[in-house]
Amino acid sequence: MRKLLGLIGLAAIAAGVVARFSFATSAKAHLEICNQSNQGTVHVAVAYPSGKNHWQSVGWLSLHQGECSTMLEGKLANRYYYYFARTDNAYFWRGEHKFCVSNLEFSFADADKQCQGSNSRWENFRELDTGSATTNFRLNLE
Repeated sequence: MRKLLGLIGLAAIAAGVVARFSFATSAKAHLEICNQSNQGTVHVAVAYPSGKNHWQSVGWLSLHQGECSTMLEGKLANRYYYYFARTDNAYFWRGEHKFCVSNLEFSFADADKQCQGSNSRWENFRELDTGSATTNFRLNLE
């Protein structure tokens, strides 16, 4: 899997962006993310349930235009995941669900309840519905 890279500061307001979803066709179970945008490199964070009333957030997966990579490996055990993405030129994919992220590579437990540290901040993630019986999923950011 591609190395997760850190980001430095976010200063712009979100643009209205569409993300198209489709099922991944690979036999290996995973959540794959593709940069199908014309906005340059995209940096992605994902949040997902990690136990009863606990949410994990992880980031950053950096993808060049036209590139796809696995964000989460293994069978998708949950129907709903959440994602936040931005480009180097301040183009955003945001939603209504707050989770903690960092400017640096991160993995936070209880990411919906606490956000501490000088590099940490809250971001609004979009909901991703992978379907009721899906083990593979591809998110195309456009």
